[in-house]
Amino acid sequence: MMTAFVQIIEFRTSRIDELRRLADEMGSDNIPGAAARGTVTQDRDRPGWYFNIVEFDAYESAMSNSNRPEVSAFAAKMAALCEEPPRFYNLDVVQTWSADSPTSTKATVATAATAVAGAAVTGMTKARQLIQEKRSQRRGSTTTPTTKPTPSKPPRVVGQADSRPSTDADHHAPPPPSGF
Repeated sequence: MMTAFVQIIEFRTSRIDELRRLADEMGSDNIPGAAARGTVTQDRDRPGWYFNIVEFDAYESAMSNSNRPEVSAFAAKMAALCEEPPRFYNLDVVQTWSADSPTSTKATVATAATAVAGAAVTGMTKARQLIQEKRSQRRGSTTTPTTKPTPSKPPRVVGQADSRPSTDADHHAPPPPSGF
């Protein structure tokens, strides 16, 4: 069966054993529209962070499943065991691969997965920065940038009289700031 929709639930908890027991209590339903498969993964780089990857045959099935009372109760109990609200990613499946697929297909999927993971990390980094800024504001401290932007020289206008000769540097864009 080809899965057409995947929901990834990112969450942070120090109570993973309790969450696993809760999931075991929920059991695997054979109800039409229920998840086709689920996988819980642990982030190697961020202790306490997990991703629950849930596969459905269609987006509509996933939304119907989410509206079931027992799923809503499970989600509420799960959230109570997390240090912060879980984050949901709703993904339409564009392509799948298996071990016997050509390498180029695997590379395409790996690139897409890397992009999704990068976006998630970027979002988390921005969220952490916002939280730190708000905490600093509450304490009444101000934050100053660690580096000052270097003022750039105004562009030389062709035909403008000045005492220096024209060089190739006058006709090229300045290099990007360091760090890019």
